[in-house]
Amino acid sequence: RPIPPGRDDFADQWRHMREFMFGEWIDIDTEVEPNDITRLRDDYFWQADEHMIGVVDAFERLGYQQGRALFEQALTQGIDTVEDPPRELVELFEHLDQLPDQFDLVAAERGRMLAMSSTRAATTIIQGWAFYETAMTGDISAATGATGRFADDGPRRFIETARVFAQFTLPDIFDRQSEAFQDVVRVRLMHALASRGLRRKWGDDVYLKFGEPIPVTSLLGFGSGMLLGRLVDHAFGRKLTRQQLDDLAEYSSYSGRLWGAPERLHSADGVELIRSLNYVLARGGNPSPWRAELVDAIAGPAHIATLTETLPGWARKLVARYANQITASIALAPAGVV
Repeated sequence: RPIPPGRDDFADQWRHMREFMFGEWIDIDTEVEPNDITRLRDDYFWQADEHMIGVVDAFERLGYQQGRALFEQALTQGIDTVEDPPRELVELFEHLDQLPDQFDLVAAERGRMLAMSSTRAATTIIQGWAFYETAMTGDISAATGATGRFADDGPRRFIETARVFAQFTLPDIFDRQSEAFQDVVRVRLMHALASRGLRRKWGDDVYLKFGEPIPVTSLLGFGSGMLLGRLVDHAFGRKLTRQQLDDLAEYSSYSGRLWGAPERLHSADGVELIRSLNYVLARGGNPSPWRAELVDAIAGPAHIATLTETLPGWARKLVARYANQITASIALAPAGVV
């Protein structure tokens, strides 16, 4: 399928970042011309998480309370403990239980360690860029803004997001029985529920223009974010070898699959993953009408005050006085570097 017409745009705002991070590895303009990689990713802008959206169907059939209870039992105790489980749950947990065996976990662990060795400067830049991307990418800003989670309960949502990305940095992420693995699966369910709700709220006209509210092509980008810190370091002179890039790709591909990216979008090596990321980010689009609300919810003075309310009184006063400057220095300025 061709890319949804509302996404058929290469917004200029993403080009400098792509040139900075990917330009030493590929020709960023040539690689967005139609090819097998771009056509597959165009197609998957129409689709939700193929394993998790079926579970949402089961929830609607069984009732959300019963469906969630069965989901949690299968997640924490195993699908074999669920009596007469829905077919959709069986298929999901067959996928999840087999997931670690589909990757070279030795290489993925090397990739994880490489990702964790990013310099503090590169990590800060990527953290700032993540804030910028959330507010300025068309689909992410629309889906995040329309659900109202950041606006209605911003600090909690911010902490939840930071926590789940932190869990991706743990060696436990490769263990199906670990809390880290299971928490990511819960967030994956939340994404599928949100995508279904927005699909209904927005109706067919919006779907036919923009595709799935939270498409699996974007989920691929979420998982691949673990690679970006070391690419920033590489651009500043701390060079990666091809083998190191391939190890990072194995870790990032595992992360993307755990997030919900389908097997057909798997990248064979590090350079192919960079080609994939280059295209996904090139299709980031322009921000939705929720941009200003999102920025205020994520980085406004009230949000900063809530996140620092356990600090000593003198520190809270200092933060409250300079909230806007703090936001600019820790979020907007690093994003501007990229």
